[in-house]
Amino acid sequence: MPRPGGRLLARRAAGASAGAQPAGAREQFATKQTKTFATIREYLDDLGVSEGATPRERGSEGVPVQQATTMTARAWRASEASNGGARLKRALSLGAAAASLAVAMAAISPCVARAADAAADPTPPDQPIVTQSISPTAKSNSVAEVVVNGIPYKETVLPTRMRSSSVYGLDLSVMDTPRNTTLLSTTQLDTLNIQDPRAFSYLTSSSYTDSAFGTPNIPRIRGQYADVFYNGMRSSFTDNGYGAPINFDSFDNIAITKGPASVIDGPGPGVGGEVDLLTKRPSLSTTTASGEATFDTMGNNRWQVDVNGPIIPGQLGLRISYSGEDSWNTYFYDHYMRKNAVYAALRWTPNDQYQLDFNTEVNGEKYTEEVGINRVNQAEINNGSYLQGAPVQGVTATNQLYAALIGSGPIPIGSPGNPYSPVTPILTVLDLTDSVKINPRVTIDETPGVESQALLVNAQVIQTYRFNENATLENNTFFDFQDSQNHEPYYYADESNGSYTIENRTSLNLDFDMPFSVGADAPIKNQMVIGGTFRFAHVNYISDFSAETVSVYDLTTNHNLWAYSGAYQLLYADAFQYKTPFGALQYGVPGRDETDDGNTGISDLSDGGLFIQDRLEFTPQLSLLLGGRIDLVQDHTTDPLGGAVCAFCFTDLPQSHTTGTYGLGNGNVSAVYKPFDWISGYLTFDFTQSINPNGGEGGVNAYGQVSDGSLLRSDSYLYEAGLKLNLLNNKLFGGMAIFDQKRAIPTGEGGTIPDQADIRGVEIEANYQPTRSFYATASYSFIQTTLNKAPEFYNYPAQLGTNVDGAALFASFEPGEKFNDPGVPEHVFNFLANYKFPNGFGVRGGAQVTGPIATTPSGWLNVSASNLGNFLPLVPSNITAGEGPNGYAYYKSPEIPWQFTLNAAVFYEWSRYMVTLSVYNLTNQRNWEPSPSLYGNDFLVLNDPITAEIRLQAKF
Repeated sequence: MPRPGGRLLARRAAGASAGAQPAGAREQFATKQTKTFATIREYLDDLGVSEGATPRERGSEGVPVQQATTMTARAWRASEASNGGARLKRALSLGAAAASLAVAMAAISPCVARAADAAADPTPPDQPIVTQSISPTAKSNSVAEVVVNGIPYKETVLPTRMRSSSVYGLDLSVMDTPRNTTLLSTTQLDTLNIQDPRAFSYLTSSSYTDSAFGTPNIPRIRGQYADVFYNGMRSSFTDNGYGAPINFDSFDNIAITKGPASVIDGPGPGVGGEVDLLTKRPSLSTTTASGEATFDTMGNNRWQVDVNGPIIPGQLGLRISYSGEDSWNTYFYDHYMRKNAVYAALRWTPNDQYQLDFNTEVNGEKYTEEVGINRVNQAEINNGSYLQGAPVQGVTATNQLYAALIGSGPIPIGSPGNPYSPVTPILTVLDLTDSVKINPRVTIDETPGVESQALLVNAQVIQTYRFNENATLENNTFFDFQDSQNHEPYYYADESNGSYTIENRTSLNLDFDMPFSVGADAPIKNQMVIGGTFRFAHVNYISDFSAETVSVYDLTTNHNLWAYSGAYQLLYADAFQYKTPFGALQYGVPGRDETDDGNTGISDLSDGGLFIQDRLEFTPQLSLLLGGRIDLVQDHTTDPLGGAVCAFCFTDLPQSHTTGTYGLGNGNVSAVYKPFDWISGYLTFDFTQSINPNGGEGGVNAYGQVSDGSLLRSDSYLYEAGLKLNLLNNKLFGGMAIFDQKRAIPTGEGGTIPDQADIRGVEIEANYQPTRSFYATASYSFIQTTLNKAPEFYNYPAQLGTNVDGAALFASFEPGEKFNDPGVPEHVFNFLANYKFPNGFGVRGGAQVTGPIATTPSGWLNVSASNLGNFLPLVPSNITAGEGPNGYAYYKSPEIPWQFTLNAAVFYEWSRYMVTLSVYNLTNQRNWEPSPSLYGNDFLVLNDPITAEIRLQAKF
């Protein structure tokens, strides 16, 4: 599988080329990247009537509904400081655009809006729309106002029906929130039967997730990996999208915020966005039970049982869910997924002031990843053509160089009956001779012995004490544990052994009027949250990608031959054998090794922070938000392999190291202007300093390859302006945001040189739900990321004739050239519509369209430098054929073209039962997913063909 880092020879002979972002478990140079539109916790009946209310639950006008007492380096930062004027101009230009649009809409739209509202039915225009708080600890209403326009609250897809503490820790409506946010409601999650983050791109803008080697566990948002939270608390085991799959059956809602996490949530590497996974909560009034089973033509078989109800009515409730899966893929050879997960939640409200919420999950999984096919080129993308061939036998110039660098004699290539093993860990010469149509069901994961396994455990306690309706104290404690192993004999392996994180956060929410006012108006209203947190993250992680000879294996041959030599692991790849937490023997490479470059390590990270977020409402039209946070972070690193002196690491780095204590600063300022209730515009500036993990599963491994400061402090600046509309008497919501984000990224050998990425984009979203029978959602985003240096990639596109495995690690591009970030599309569009007839029958349709996706960067290559001063012929002949007099040749990356996917479903609901027939990829498109750009020309994943699914559901 694509993994982190450059290779030993690349480090020693030429240095690694620039990466777009730091690395994690699978891609050392790939990007690493939600708090809380929390769940609609409970409901009493099919109309969604539920109980209770939080202290500040208000309508859209603030009218009470029902009150219960409820890396960067210093030099880079200095240069950034000198650009303050440019930042101010950028913020003003964004603000002018949003303000102009808001004023224009305010001037021309009242008559149109009133006419539309008059034509629309029920909720009277002069009556405030009832909204509901969806924070993790919120009690729900027990009044009929939760039904608006005939739509039960639990069935809504309209963000204007709710207020949230997700983004800023303050109880705000979507119209008052100065960020682009998306709530994936219970209805939307249920509609799409979401199983991994790739489905998010069907429901929200700016979300597109690459294959992450077949098991993505976090999405990309705005082209960057996101931070992940459970009920507002950070998961420490995510950084680059690759990891053990999440059990989505334990969630009621998912909240997505575009851009860095708030000062409440704290700094993390995923500054593109935050995803808050909001778990199910028990009812205190009604006992319910539900079950479902899903089967499809790909061999996927899943089932779920959920029991929910009071133990002591009104005081103590319990919910237990079991999710199972036994899938054996009938299309792609030898792929499977087996899962058993148990989730439990408890709510205790002994009185009107105190509430305790507890949830826990145990999830055991065995599965194969879907890495795809190798030897990527444009013909393979266009028509499935695959280049056959094998390593050149005997001694070649490249493996002689490799042998000389490591002090070895000649290294034999191939063996009787198996030309693919043994080979050198890098620079094996291949002769590709024929082009054939490859069987689309083939992947490199057919190799015997490929298997992944994980045990995931988490537990959370949230305590809330309400002094009165204006003051609430909350304590949130979260524990997360992971054992995992992954083994691919061709060769990649990793493990997480007893990794865990624990965080405790205490916050005080206050709601009061300031002792002064603006003019003769009412006093300035003030909402504030203030508090502190401490997080400890222990990550024990070992990996081995040093001998992942990606292009060597011919996937049209016997899959029993696609395995790397164990003897060569020990002799030439600096590997050691170790035992995983599940008892398997695997190879691993020390973190101090020049190839592993800090990916392996035992990381103990301590992070303590203090925060404050404040909102001043000067008038009902104008509000200002200000927030700040200070963190102190320190890391202790130990290398689990190699001993005190790692003889074969080619470094003299210490086995253990403790960093100094580093301070991180975070701040935000936003202004919101609402000329009318149905329109708001906002301006936001956010500055974030966060850690920048270089180890697997989010570990920070400070051996010295990278400065401590680069690992523990990385900067991001976000400028955002947006416009939100609530039209047709709360039936249509529309939103638009434009943004410009600059973030620090590590480049150069070992990621020691700070650089900057510039991410700009436009996001448009719309949700329409006029009645209970029909809803539709749509979104579009255009995101462009500009890099000053080319991200590192391992291989050039495969060509007929001579190829060298790992040759692209030496690619040298023209100085000063700019690059577009590969691996993600600039354009993403989605649409979903659902209609239910009065007789219980219904239809559903959805679409996703993505723009072109480059597998790696493109640009002008210095041919001589890329050939190590013409010492070795590393650049393929089909590129050097275009070399000009100046010694440069243009390298054009393979590109996945525009793609679309259509999905459709019919369903029938009667009494307490529902049956759904869905067809995914209705037109049977041959669509591709890229791998992270380091391995963009090495692994390409084919999406599922047309698939029919039957889903049976029952509720009691």
